[in-house]
Amino acid sequence: MWNFYMKGLLHDMTYFLPQNYAQKLYLKVLSSSLEHFLVRYSAATPSESRTSQIMSDLYALLLCASDLLWPACSSAFQFMGRKFEMAENLATSCISKIHSSCCFLLADLVVLTAPICELFKVFKNGFPQARLSVRTKYESVSPWLAWIRRELFSEFCQRQILSNVSVWLAVKTCISWALPNPAAVVQVSTIVYFKGFLEMIDFTRCF
Repeated sequence: MWNFYMKGLLHDMTYFLPQNYAQKLYLKVLSSSLEHFLVRYSAATPSESRTSQIMSDLYALLLCASDLLWPACSSAFQFMGRKFEMAENLATSCISKIHSSCCFLLADLVVLTAPICELFKVFKNGFPQARLSVRTKYESVSPWLAWIRRELFSEFCQRQILSNVSVWLAVKTCISWALPNPAAVVQVSTIVYFKGFLEMIDFTRCF
């Protein structure tokens, strides 16, 4: 229901408000609603019979969040959560909150639904040293996206974006709104042209 509500809200805001105001408002609503879900699920103590339902709910929530994130972003870098590519402003602050909330929701999914014996093996000597759970400034992809949308990304450890996927991400971000951002259109055109140019060079090397 949350997914349908957010899409309906986006449709109404796009119809009644200028696009830039609609995007800012949509971004705040999405960020706040995910924070609400985080508070709710972080306090959950499901019984054994409810564990599978919690797993399905959280996984569906994160999948929906990855789909609803598109209209909130002005570039593919924002969708991927690449901090070093995003200028510091109110919009990117909300984007960072969305990625952080989704990372914690993924952690809730693991802790709430993992077998007790496996959790004991991991935490019997205390909390392990933080590695992948700590986001660095130069990560290519936000950790939760690398797990939830694995069809879009290469191996989790490398965090490298496949060439075809990088073009698709840029195009998808560009067409998320009825009136694409002119800067995004130029960026997409540059990416597509540059990729085609590199493919042409590789093709000529075969002869």
